Amino acid sequence: MEDKELLATFEGPRGKAEVFEVTKPGDRPLVEQIVYEIEFKGETHTRMTMGEASVVASGLTGDPRYQGYVETGRR
Repeated sequence: MEDKELLATFEGPRGKAEVFEVTKPGDRPLVEQIVYEIEFKGETHTRMTMGEASVVASGLTGDPRYQGYVETGRR
C-alpha cells in the first residue's frame, strides 16, 4: 500500500508546487521504497531525494530559494 505525505509547498510567479514523500512497498517483505513527488500544474515529477525535489519545485515555480535551476524535462 502506498503512503503519501505532503512535506513542502513552493510558490512563485509561475505557480504553486507541492512536494510529497511517497512510501511504496518494496520487492521484498519489510522493504520500502521512498521517493519524492512534485505536483505542479497537473504534472507529477519524481525524484529520489528531498533536496533534489526541493530544487525542482523551486525551479518550476520561480521560487527564489534556489535561483538558477531550470527543469530539463527529465523524469
